[in-house]
Amino acid sequence: MDIPGYLYPASSPPLLMYQIKLFRFVSSWGTVHIHRGKAELALDISVVLFDLGGVLVKLNGPEALMRLSGYSKSREEVRSAWRQCSAVKEFETGRINLNVFAERVIRDLDLPVSLGTFLQDYPTWMNQLHSEAIDVLEMASQRCRIAALSNISAVHWRELESALTEAPVFEHTVLSFDTGWMKPERGAYLAAIERLGEPPDQVLFLDDSEANVVQARRMGMRAEQARNADEAGAMLRNLFSNRE
Repeated sequence: MDIPGYLYPASSPPLLMYQIKLFRFVSSWGTVHIHRGKAELALDISVVLFDLGGVLVKLNGPEALMRLSGYSKSREEVRSAWRQCSAVKEFETGRINLNVFAERVIRDLDLPVSLGTFLQDYPTWMNQLHSEAIDVLEMASQRCRIAALSNISAVHWRELESALTEAPVFEHTVLSFDTGWMKPERGAYLAAIERLGEPPDQVLFLDDSEANVVQARRMGMRAEQARNADEAGAMLRNLFSNRE
């Protein structure tokens, strides 16, 4: 059986380790039911794979950038500028160091702040969990395995590790600064599938980005959009109620 082309990241280095393990999963995909009922889906899910920022973690970056700009830019303007700044992807995939990243962000976003001010402020952008996050993780961990798939810098991950000390431990953390891939790039999902060791259709992925959810579904995962921990908790309670 041929492996579908969408399992190969475009213009990527060989991913033989992923491909070998994925072949076993892909070869059984003929039995996957696309339009399954909730009860059947609940029984099939082996892993809940969480995005971090947005779903479990408060995203304070846009407000921080507005403040650092002296409130000369709107929320949408700073979000757009952030997405267009190439240093963001390079830093969150581990290709440049913190100082280079900070200097380029200050320049590209025309922020009227010093390097020292930015470096002091940046770690605080992603260090607070949503109030429901730990309860959601506890609920999920009591019923299946839990893992994380996130676009995140090493700096923010260090901050989050402290915030997560009282939460159930993720069995796997698939993080962009470590893998070199960012969602919705296919390599990010391949890395997650390989580490989880489960057929993709037995993984439920929750993310606040519609684009990331769509790509996860293309990769064979069950995926839903959850914009915060409250929405994630409601989805999981509804799902797991069908197991009882």
